[in-house]
Amino acid sequence: MTSNIFQFYAIVNTNSTIQFRHIALTSPLQLELSKIFQSQIDNFQDVSASYEYDGRYKTESNESLYINNFPLPQEILNLTTGKITSANLAKSELENSKIISIFGIKIENPGSFVIGFQSLTSSNLIKPNKFNLIFSQNTFVRNNDPGITINESVVAVFQNNKLYFKAFSQARRVLDLTEYLKSASDNEIEDFLRENPVVLEDKNKFNEAKDEWIRKKIFLIHNDQVLLNTDIKAYKKAARTMKFRMRTTMVGRTEKIILPADKKNLKLTLNLLDDDILDSIVTHRRYISNSKRIYQ
Repeated sequence: MTSNIFQFYAIVNTNSTIQFRHIALTSPLQLELSKIFQSQIDNFQDVSASYEYDGRYKTESNESLYINNFPLPQEILNLTTGKITSANLAKSELENSKIISIFGIKIENPGSFVIGFQSLTSSNLIKPNKFNLIFSQNTFVRNNDPGITINESVVAVFQNNKLYFKAFSQARRVLDLTEYLKSASDNEIEDFLRENPVVLEDKNKFNEAKDEWIRKKIFLIHNDQVLLNTDIKAYKKAARTMKFRMRTTMVGRTEKIILPADKKNLKLTLNLLDDDILDSIVTHRRYISNSKRIYQ
């Protein structure tokens, strides 16, 4: 295998079942995309310092974090031998599944490789059910085929048994990092309640309900600052889409999300705030991500 050539794969989520698919490309396109990924990996690794992840250090723009001896999924490890052992990404999967990530593997020497991961959202997917126009021969024509828009940067890089990333929230969208989640302390929960547009419905019931799962979820939401960077109207709209009643109240001039006293609804609210509920394109059922549990 040419040392500068990457093989490309997709991580596909179909009704919460994770599968790995090979992305078949023409030779010129594979070479071009390899150059793009190499450039993105080089830019990603161009940092002043990299620190071992402890769950609490927030990086500057020129720093990165890493998890040492990170266990890659066996399905990905099988692909690092240079043999393509996964099926090709099918047109039907582009149309009916959620593409979580595109990743490229470059084998540098036997047993030595680098992997760059991009995180994809629905905005990266070109769907034929939308009216897509492309410019061709001085006029626009309709594109009736599905496709993928490549991002301008990778969110994680695996090399020498280390997983490097700059934002835990982005890295965990492409790989399962559940065992590395940190739990919010009582002081950090107080910070979360004070600094974010949320209010407790019942403090005593909340204190009784705040188990390890809730502490981890609050740590993620607070650490990622998602509530400070997202309009509450967007959460209310998402809740209506899922037919979930998310209540808010005005505290002074600030609208705040009410964290329910009921433990089940509290967890659903935290999942929503952490963008952790998936909508199946095929069945239109909603799933808690990283599980088989149907939301509705």
